[in-house]
Amino acid sequence: MIDQTKAGLAGAAGTGLMAAWGLWSLLRLKGKLREAAPLEGNVWECDGLDTAFVLGLVRPRIYLPSGLSGQEREFILCHERHHVKRLDHVWKLAAFGALCVHWFNPAVWAAFWLAQKDMEISCDEAVLKSLDSDCRCDYSQTLLRVSSGRRWTA
Repeated sequence: MIDQTKAGLAGAAGTGLMAAWGLWSLLRLKGKLREAAPLEGNVWECDGLDTAFVLGLVRPRIYLPSGLSGQEREFILCHERHHVKRLDHVWKLAAFGALCVHWFNPAVWAAFWLAQKDMEISCDEAVLKSLDSDCRCDYSQTLLRVSSGRRWTA
């Protein structure tokens, strides 16, 4: 039988390693974002990004990869602004906190991954509902280009 003290230490070590990995990843990303240029309000553009994303808790910023066409940029901004409106960036942090604590549980890993997928699909549905029929087709084509790896991945 496993000693409870050893199990507690192993759990705490795992939680600490997960939190350290998350912090290290964030610091690496922030280093990459030093070259980001402001576009408008809370929207920034940066070379070398593969995807658009929201970063920050109190005053979240939207980061876009460089070189997007005007229509792609507008669609992506609409999608990312919906994330901000729903506070998805806060929910993702909370979910990562749960993952840090329950790092040993495959069900929590699956829940974390599926929650992220659900957030993306839900944002796409919300954007599609807000567009007229002509723009829905263009947005759908943008999603297809995105999912094929042309620009960024959702």
